[in-house]
Amino acid sequence: HPPVSLWVRPDEEHRDGQIPTPADGRSTLLLVIDASTASQPHWQGLQPELLDQSGIYRLWRLDRRRLSQRAGELRSQGLASDWRQPRPERY
Repeated sequence: HPPVSLWVRPDEEHRDGQIPTPADGRSTLLLVIDASTASQPHWQGLQPELLDQSGIYRLWRLDRRRLSQRAGELRSQGLASDWRQPRPERY
């Protein structure tokens, strides 16, 4: 399953002293993504602007509305957000 966390987290995550900007408040966001993840089907069609790359990493500027639309598509396919679930670091 795709990492649904990235699709919904920008609109839902709250940090002390910060309030997330709704998708209609700022039109784009920056995303660092590795080449393997970027090649997955659920990342295709987002039309990112490639700002830079270093090794396996890419820096994308993404349209937030397009990203929110993709999140809705994934939800309609029955995928649930999982970004709140703990992910202990592995070494």
